[in-house]
Amino acid sequence: MYKLKKIHIKSWRKLHNLELDIGNRITLISGQNGVGKSNLLSLLSSGSGTKGIQDPHLLRSNFQPEFDQYFYIYPNELANNYSIHLEYEYDNNENTLTFYKNLRLKNDIVSKRGIRIIPSTNNFENNYDTKAEAIKELKDRTNIGADARVPIPTIFLSISRSNPLKESQAKSIPKRNLPEEYLNKYRDWYNSVLNNSIAMSSNEFSEIKKELTSSKSYYLPINSTPPLSQSVGQDNLSCIISAILSFYILSKIDENYQGGILCIDEIDISLHPDAQQRLISLLDKVSRELKLQIIISSHSLVVIKEIIKLHEKSNTDYSVGYLCNITRPYFKENITYDHIKRDLFSSTSLSRPQVNIYFEDEAGLRTFNLLRDVLELLVNDEIDGFQTYNGLLSNISQTNQVGITLGCESLLRLPEKDSYFKSVLIILDGDASCTNEEKFNWSNASQELISAGNTYKLSEHGNNQMKNNTLCLPTKFCPEFYLYRLVDFYLKNESEFDDFWRQLDGIENLKLNTPQFVNEHININDDLTKKNIKNKFEQVYDFVKHSNILYYHYKNPQYKDELVNFLDDLDQKLSYLLNKIRGNQYRD
Repeated sequence: MYKLKKIHIKSWRKLHNLELDIGNRITLISGQNGVGKSNLLSLLSSGSGTKGIQDPHLLRSNFQPEFDQYFYIYPNELANNYSIHLEYEYDNNENTLTFYKNLRLKNDIVSKRGIRIIPSTNNFENNYDTKAEAIKELKDRTNIGADARVPIPTIFLSISRSNPLKESQAKSIPKRNLPEEYLNKYRDWYNSVLNNSIAMSSNEFSEIKKELTSSKSYYLPINSTPPLSQSVGQDNLSCIISAILSFYILSKIDENYQGGILCIDEIDISLHPDAQQRLISLLDKVSRELKLQIIISSHSLVVIKEIIKLHEKSNTDYSVGYLCNITRPYFKENITYDHIKRDLFSSTSLSRPQVNIYFEDEAGLRTFNLLRDVLELLVNDEIDGFQTYNGLLSNISQTNQVGITLGCESLLRLPEKDSYFKSVLIILDGDASCTNEEKFNWSNASQELISAGNTYKLSEHGNNQMKNNTLCLPTKFCPEFYLYRLVDFYLKNESEFDDFWRQLDGIENLKLNTPQFVNEHININDDLTKKNIKNKFEQVYDFVKHSNILYYHYKNPQYKDELVNFLDDLDQKLSYLLNKIRGNQYRD
């Protein structure tokens, strides 16, 4: 089995002295316009490929993209000392061979083939005494010739796929006798990104061919959308799903299939943020099922955030390369989402004030971060009632959160003892918002749960005349009971939230993905003591985090006020502190 492991660029146009690890599953390349992302993506697809695959159901016989199909190579570049090496690994289950292909330019203008990129075997790391020995070893072990591509079927989806169908002189050609297995795969994958777009009964498979770009894609009828009236976003998704289906068909007809490489330039073209998230989930799934290395470029903060989260879990399966500095690009090290966001907006953190937020304990801090993540989703998806909180998200990014394991009363006294604590934000547990008579009593905990069939009622949450730098988390409960109470409500009203429970099956990181599992591992029945609730916190927290139950809950107009009340209080008090700090920065 072959794997693309790394690209080493000593010199290619404006790119110099760069290295990028390629993930086993998904690799993201990002950066501002003009840094060379598209060139880099095409270079990565230039060392591998297979040709002459004949099957009536395939859109292509060649899985071998050519760089010069997408980018010009000028004659004067032949004199440049370009040096690009692709590092591959061959594993036959007995031992592993690392080898390199140098992407050199070849002048075939006389034979009317233009200037091409040829992948030549090279002794890049001096693993052998001579280049001839490196060529012989690779030929003997794998039968790959000196100037031959690595036999990994490869597809490169360029930005040209986004050309509108009318302007591309597209044609719709019926494709008959396509096996039902292929139809079902296409439909399921497409609908997993754009829900309910293709009817389950749909089977009129077509091929969309763009005459001006030679681009081809499959098409199954989209509800209320004729083939040549697809939006750019729908067409983009069709092209991506078509490429995945091509690999799937190849895996069925080629007994030697061991995986492939799929490169997608600007993957997010005209796709809604929610569709972008779903697309990344789909790519992650098919990368495993079809043994694909998927390499994408994108400016989308949604895509970037999703891949960074995956990269943090496994830096061998997922890789992120962010190119900084347009004039002489380089890959930023130790990349974070905030670093990328600042660079894409060409902003700096030098003048951004920071506010520390103190919580009673780690449970409060972690619950706050759940709410922050939910808010970002609600804002990105333009859920009614949350579109105005972009400014709050920006302000939250200027905070440092600290859980200090200090009781409510002690936290409230800190500003009186030290003036420093007048410039921080103190976020208490929800039960701190109540008077002594109203406080939550653990002996009555079962009465605070919502009974099955009852309408969900918002918990009262007064600010208890709190100061400018103090507020409470939502509801009148501690964070552990706040989250448990919500999960319990959804369990007791399973039929009402049937669509929520059913979608859990597709969430890979979720261990408890059915009401039965949740009930068995989380439900405490009637023994709702403080100790038992806190002992369940990790399981409840893990379920809430990965199931997106908070997002599902608060996007419902019936329940959103509970979160909105907290956000308004947070927005007001955080803005007050940030303005205060900014004012202090400009004092003489």
